[in-house]
Amino acid sequence: MGAGHNERMQPEPTPRAAPPGRMLPADPPGATNVAGRRVQGLEDGFGETWDKRFSVHLPGQPSPAEVMRTWKAEFGRFWPEGSRFTAPARGLRAGELAGVELEGPAGGAVSTGVAVDDATPTSFTLRTPQGHMFAGWIRFRTLKADTGTEARIEMRIRPSDPVYQLGLWFGGNRGEDRFWQSTLAALARYLGEPGIVRTQRRRVSGRFTWRNAANLRYNAGLRTTFGRLRSVLAGRSG
Repeated sequence: MGAGHNERMQPEPTPRAAPPGRMLPADPPGATNVAGRRVQGLEDGFGETWDKRFSVHLPGQPSPAEVMRTWKAEFGRFWPEGSRFTAPARGLRAGELAGVELEGPAGGAVSTGVAVDDATPTSFTLRTPQGHMFAGWIRFRTLKADTGTEARIEMRIRPSDPVYQLGLWFGGNRGEDRFWQSTLAALARYLGEPGIVRTQRRRVSGRFTWRNAANLRYNAGLRTTFGRLRSVLAGRSG
């Protein structure tokens, strides 16, 4: 577990608009490898299960709802360079699908999406489709603090297939931490706050679910790489 207080992790949000098993009929804006895939639950993943929480205190922000309004409206702005979030036209509302392109290893990319499972004035939860790096959920919240507001990211995730599990072992786990730490720091800077990010992480289980090793056929990283390679080869042959 990283730095931070020892408050217990929050339980999994109740599935609402994007429950595990829901079919996603089309690719979201700015992404591929989603159409025809299903929303994953934690039980649909393959590898180790992790609880993580990242939080930042924003002492000059008295309204959690106002902070969340900004976070939703500018969500992709706060992502690290090399990754892109394409918001739904209707915004981060329950049931909407957003496009995600993430920087992969060796300069590659992962094109996929996320489904908005629920959204309130001070929170929203994202769930992942088959082929995404992780199965599970990630929740973004703003809470009233003793002074100001706390912005928080909570998740319970596990790699979707054996290739993603290898990536987790070889730097992917810390890379995931840096991604969300950077996101919260960017949100704080945008709001004019100092932005000291606290991190908690705990491996819940090291168990593999071998029947889900076949998820490899959906792997969005491999599909993105091979798809773009085919496009390059087709362009040269044309």
